[in-house]
Amino acid sequence: MKSELLAQHNRYAWLLAWPLILYAVVGSCAQSFSSGSTASDTGEKDAVQGFGQRAITAYVSASAVDTAAVAAIYGPLVAAPSDGTGFPFPAETVLGVIGAGAPDLVATRADKSQVWNVRADVLTVRGEQRWLQQIVAIPGGSYQVEGLPGKIPGAKIAVPPAPDEQGHGLTKVDAGSPIYTTVADFFDAWLAGKGDLSRLASDSVNAFSEPPYSKVSIDSVNASREPEKVEGSVNVSVSVIAEKIASEKMSYNLTLTAVGGRWVVTDVAAAAAAN
Repeated sequence: MKSELLAQHNRYAWLLAWPLILYAVVGSCAQSFSSGSTASDTGEKDAVQGFGQRAITAYVSASAVDTAAVAAIYGPLVAAPSDGTGFPFPAETVLGVIGAGAPDLVATRADKSQVWNVRADVLTVRGEQRWLQQIVAIPGGSYQVEGLPGKIPGAKIAVPPAPDEQGHGLTKVDAGSPIYTTVADFFDAWLAGKGDLSRLASDSVNAFSEPPYSKVSIDSVNASREPEKVEGSVNVSVSVIAEKIASEKMSYNLTLTAVGGRWVVTDVAAAAAAN
């Protein structure tokens, strides 16, 4: 009797154990896949960050005398900028560059390419600067810049304007409106040192140690909405043309908040500049 029971046990033991073995194998594969995906994501971020830092370094140190390094990354923008303002050639002496946080994935396009925002702190002989560059990661392992980088002090991240709940697009803000006037006055004071920045922005907006440009003009202003009254807050996307030795087109996202019946800039962040 005992031998018959032992024979039956041996016969059915594998049938009982098989689901547990299969579960363990599948779980092990899933864990390996998860670990591989994490490593892959980390590797992609590192590659994007590295390319973005090289691009920003090439841009900040770009000189009209020697364009080889910057042309290798920004090629068409160096040769023939579409906005007609001319490539700025900052010609800064770069002492060092470090990443300012991990890159942010902004969008994945239909062709599977990914758009990333890369920020970097650049130490030059004139001080520390913070830049944001948009990078496109193309399937297959290649990378390219998306427009020129934007310059900003500090680490503020403003919310870009988006369509409203009804799906309406952004509102183009015309010159003369309270929002447009505030934006124009703010950039005059913030980038060119013309005007009282403390009247136009809150303490949360970091000021440059010295104005990086001599003249600023507004190219376009688009807002999430344009209220009839100065109340609440509004997210605004702005394109500006700043001048020093040459002209430079840049983009910024702002948050405007109503304070005492007027608009005040309470947050600002660099965005990828238009080509």
